[in-house]
Amino acid sequence: MEHFDVIVLGGGPGGYLAAERAAQAGFATALIEQKELGGTCLNEGCVPTKSLLFCAKQYAHALHGTDFGTTVEGAFYSHEAALKRKDQVVKRLVRGVAASMKANGVCVFQAVGTLRGKADTGEFLVSAGNDSLTASRIILATGSNAVVPPIPGVREGLEAGFVLTNREILALHDAPKTLCCIGGGVIGSSIAAAAQSAVSFVFQCRKRIPPFLLIIIHDNHSTTAPVLVALLFAFCAGWRRQTCADGGGCDTIGIQNL
Repeated sequence: MEHFDVIVLGGGPGGYLAAERAAQAGFATALIEQKELGGTCLNEGCVPTKSLLFCAKQYAHALHGTDFGTTVEGAFYSHEAALKRKDQVVKRLVRGVAASMKANGVCVFQAVGTLRGKADTGEFLVSAGNDSLTASRIILATGSNAVVPPIPGVREGLEAGFVLTNREILALHDAPKTLCCIGGGVIGSSIAAAAQSAVSFVFQCRKRIPPFLLIIIHDNHSTTAPVLVALLFAFCAGWRRQTCADGGGCDTIGIQNL
């Protein structure tokens, strides 16, 4: 049974930075992560959505370059190429996190981590897959998952495949022609803006306007302003999600006007 001064459960930004700092402070440190280092932010959230948004903005710039003195003939958007670049960016950053863990002497276990309780000595008992570990201190940084809102039909839609979380939509090989984003946080807004700038018609549902959206909307030079103006109209109308159903080949979202 291997002993560590500190064991961190979760390899996202909170977890791997905590492990790095603990190791730098001289503690024998282990980090347990079931999937890839970097967590949701690096693998399925902030970083990949910003990569797709950057690609979509290049397409938007090509389409509207005439306004700025540059004309591009025959511009087209390749979602496959955008996905390839997104994957390359993510892999490069994941490798960077792994290199940082190695350089700082953090022992990384790619396994399911389970806190088993405490030993008679007061040490924490932890399992990392088939490995049994002990630690004087535990840091819980287990991150988050997408919330499934209590909308009739959403869970069935997830099972059928026409309702997607950020995880699935970032792996789509074909860009959707229409898209309804429920949620206006950093990930949701990035996905909506990227899709609208590229090839999709987007409607985003959120009752409260995040302050940062108002700042971007007032920036007339922002390539995301058109979709955010549309979102502002939706927010001000006070629409609320009501039902979600597969409408015979046309996926529909029922919305109740407040």
